[in-house]
Amino acid sequence: MTTNNSVFCLETDRLRLEFIQEGHADEIFPALQCPDLYTFLEEEPPRSPSALRERYTMLREKKSPDGSEIWLNWVARDKSTDKCIGTFQATVEVEEDLARLAYIVFPEFQGRGFAKDGTLAVMSFVLATYPIERCIIEADTRNLASVCVALGLGFRLLVMTNRVTVFKGYESHEYCFQYVRPRKTFRSQDLGIAVTV
Repeated sequence: MTTNNSVFCLETDRLRLEFIQEGHADEIFPALQCPDLYTFLEEEPPRSPSALRERYTMLREKKSPDGSEIWLNWVARDKSTDKCIGTFQATVEVEEDLARLAYIVFPEFQGRGFAKDGTLAVMSFVLATYPIERCIIEADTRNLASVCVALGLGFRLLVMTNRVTVFKGYESHEYCFQYVRPRKTFRSQDLGIAVTV
């Protein structure tokens, strides 16, 4: 994909989502060190700003090495303060007809609806840009904030999987929520019937 990164910048009323660049690493590295961000995640904080820059360099390619996934990653800013509030991502799997959505909102900005705002912007962009019908959000069953985000965006529980993995001394169970692109309905003036496509 050769599209300029500026094409991928998104905005909501409150947020500006900048497509991720190596230059973001130094700015958000300190915020990513907070252990509370990883309570429900297997991953650990990045080891160093240089390691984070290396990761962002890889993500800038926008696709997995085998080409099966499209990687879209943003750093989100509060437009009123220009502060980075977190990161958002979508992994588009065209062959599987879906995009997997995820986010991290830094602790000082949690509880203000930013996760919902940013995820809606990403979901809207992905559904408008790629030939997929479904978006997926996966969340640890203990992560009530992410469950509320998924339900608040109209996702429905698809499946709950017990004992997905064990990490940090806890046996993780996981919800998988799904959003399906609404079908368009139009009325045939001639036949007087509703047709869904």
